[in-house]
Amino acid sequence: MSGFSEYLQHLIQSRNISIARLSRESGVERTAIHKALTGGRILSYHALEALACHLQLSPAEMHRLRQCYEQLFESEASRKAKEIIRQMLLRLSEIPLYREENMWKPDMTQAGYPECKVYKGYAGISYVLQRLLDEELRTEHPCLEIAVPCGVKGVEDCLAHVLSAENPVEVSHIVCFEVSGAAEEYSLGNLEAFGRLLPSCVLKRQKYHIYYYYSEMGKYAYTDPLPYYLVCHAGVLCFSRNCQTAMLIKDAEQIEYFHMCFYELKLSCQELTEYVNGRERVARIWQAAAKEEEVCLITSEADQIRMGWETVLLDRRGVTGRLGAGRGDPAIQSFARAVSDGSVRGRILKDMELPFVENMSLLVSMQEGILLCGREQTWGVCVREGSLCRALYDWCGYFSESEHVFDRENTIEILKEDTYYYENQTGHA
Repeated sequence: MSGFSEYLQHLIQSRNISIARLSRESGVERTAIHKALTGGRILSYHALEALACHLQLSPAEMHRLRQCYEQLFESEASRKAKEIIRQMLLRLSEIPLYREENMWKPDMTQAGYPECKVYKGYAGISYVLQRLLDEELRTEHPCLEIAVPCGVKGVEDCLAHVLSAENPVEVSHIVCFEVSGAAEEYSLGNLEAFGRLLPSCVLKRQKYHIYYYYSEMGKYAYTDPLPYYLVCHAGVLCFSRNCQTAMLIKDAEQIEYFHMCFYELKLSCQELTEYVNGRERVARIWQAAAKEEEVCLITSEADQIRMGWETVLLDRRGVTGRLGAGRGDPAIQSFARAVSDGSVRGRILKDMELPFVENMSLLVSMQEGILLCGREQTWGVCVREGSLCRALYDWCGYFSESEHVFDRENTIEILKEDTYYYENQTGHA
């Protein structure tokens, strides 16, 4: 049963009305209602309006019913894209803080490798990768050059350890993006890759450099001389096409050869991420976006909001914290007025829906790109790949009308209530 069928059934039951009576009084055929409730047929829009009118739905109920109805026409790919982006934003809240015990330290208890130079399966590849990285960390300037797709389990796990540690390893990673086709489309494969890469970008920042290129054949049209490989001073690990088998190369000439292959491939790529350090540089991007209208913002800081932006999702903890700290409320009052007069599609996030906003803000501009920055705006990660910007921009619009946020009327009421409570408790007017 679809979400539409379930919600329509809930509305009918809450009115304590029979299907026969609803059909007779609304003018909608009884078989059409029955099939809509079981998922056997999609109601016409006129039938939907007739039922909604007879059931005397509130604005919030009508909004949710229409949203469920529109989802019946949504493609599986579109639903999948929304879920990928949501999971990516949830991962941002799981980024660990640097701790001494989290550092990847070389294993000095063992040395060398077994004579076998071919490794199979997750366990074998993870073992040789850890040995290779332990050896690399002993070099004067440790670095990794990776031409392996996102999502290869052994590589991903080892990379996560390296990126979450306070060590000097420089990582360069080349990924292949699929050509998405029409301008308004975006590739699920590209979104999946971006969802895995962004948290690592935030964690390691200037030590993690990501490059991309496009291919109509997707991940299978990758690199020469072998499908995938990882290069460092300590050796080269070459992967089979399905990444289930890896071969270790320790010859110095071969290491240099693969390093040159990586360098030449990188020349044909574009940088996916730009790291922005300092409040002034972050502010310049913000100011440029302030002149645009096609902008979405997810934040806990009301004073970051610019009037005229398309969508703003504000975390309620930021509202109450701002008032409770005695920081005043002009920005919150301005936001409330903008939501009331319709100049901004502003919504309050429900508790813990997007926990990353406690430490970061996400700005999405169709002109300036994606900017993820810290609360104090001392750093930022900027992405300007067009299809990724479009995907996040569309997602923000969808999320602003979902059950994960308060609707427009409730958002206005919450802003007024919080401001009123603060003024009466503290004597501020």
